[in-house]
Amino acid sequence: NYGSSSEARRSIRIGSRCWLASFVSIADRGRHGTAPVPVGDDVPSVYAALRAGAGPVIELPLYPDPARKLWAAYPYFSTYHWRPLPIGRTSFYPPAHDLLAWSLRDFPDERSLTLLDRLGIRTIVVHPRVWTADERRVRMAAIEAEPRLSLTQAFDDTVSARFAAPGLGDERLYRL
Repeated sequence: NYGSSSEARRSIRIGSRCWLASFVSIADRGRHGTAPVPVGDDVPSVYAALRAGAGPVIELPLYPDPARKLWAAYPYFSTYHWRPLPIGRTSFYPPAHDLLAWSLRDFPDERSLTLLDRLGIRTIVVHPRVWTADERRVRMAAIEAEPRLSLTQAFDDTVSARFAAPGLGDERLYRL
């Protein structure tokens, strides 16, 4: 017996995160190895900031196809803010899912920004470390030059090398 509904919800949230973190870490244990994800205090602070907002969130860039297993990280981190995500993992991918992912591959180009605008997605989390150093310079310059995007917060979290695979750290929160 938990005593109060808020204690029960907190217990369920914590339990769900632990289970999901374990699943994300071991789900691909076979031929591809594992990709551990942070929990608790190791979670990048952008996710706590997202908790204060409302509406759908998109996290970009999406991982390239060879690292597509890492797409599970974004739905996992959504358990820290509970806002809707247009890109997620379920047992069924509707055809529009792959079209959306394909349309976002060159963010912040005209196609991706127009699509996000029409979908009503105003909050964008950018994970610069997912891009290579050369691509990061070009993409971040394009984002900073894009008048439709406004930086609302920058985070300078130092993420443990254990969590290098998901490219976490230095997140930027933008408003479209």
